Amino acid sequence: MNIPCINRKTEYQGYLHANDMISFAAVIPYANLTLKHTQILQRIDFINAKIKFVYLSYKKNITDKPHFEIANITEHSFIIEEIIYWLRITSDELISLLYVCKYFDKEKTHPKKIKFEKIDDLLKNKNSELAILLSSYLNSLETLNSISNAYKHSFVNSQLNIIGEYEPIVPALSLLHNNTSNEIKFHNIELAKVINDFDVFFVFIDNYIRTHFSSK
Repeated sequence: MNIPCINRKTEYQGYLHANDMISFAAVIPYANLTLKHTQILQRIDFINAKIKFVYLSYKKNITDKPHFEIANITEHSFIIEEIIYWLRITSDELISLLYVCKYFDKEKTHPKKIKFEKIDDLLKNKNSELAILLSSYLNSLETLNSISNAYKHSFVNSQLNIIGEYEPIVPALSLLHNNTSNEIKFHNIELAKVINDFDVFFVFIDNYIRTHFSSK
């Protein structure tokens, strides 16, 4: 079974090196952008470790066994939920970091208000410069946003207790605003697809920031 991962730009596999970090041209009073970006890179490594655990536990507890143990499946499901949580947070931080960098590059000062700080801001402003730049990734970001919201807010999501037949999946039941007049939406997507979609999004923004906003 192939284990997907998020590709972090580095010449030093396995650990974070000073050469992986960006020295930003933008200097703002309320945040060290190098520190913020470095924390994103550290989180990527953390997420990759979680992804590896999920796939190895799936093989150990499902593929290689004629039956499964409830405790192992519960842990497997909770860690997938945790991965989605970290992907969502990292997406939000990448969006806000890109916004700040582009604003500073254009206005030569820092924004007093970060108008794009999360996925939902892109989805609600699809004609904005930032959303157009990221238009190729909006569909996958919308899916990640919906699944993440289901895990966090959907009252009915706890009724779901399923696992992938052949590989780890991301199942979720979404009920918008927990309003029963809205239709319940069932998400059932391979974890590998979620990871791969996030990977291309992350690689694009990381390369864009390194190319356009590094002081090196």
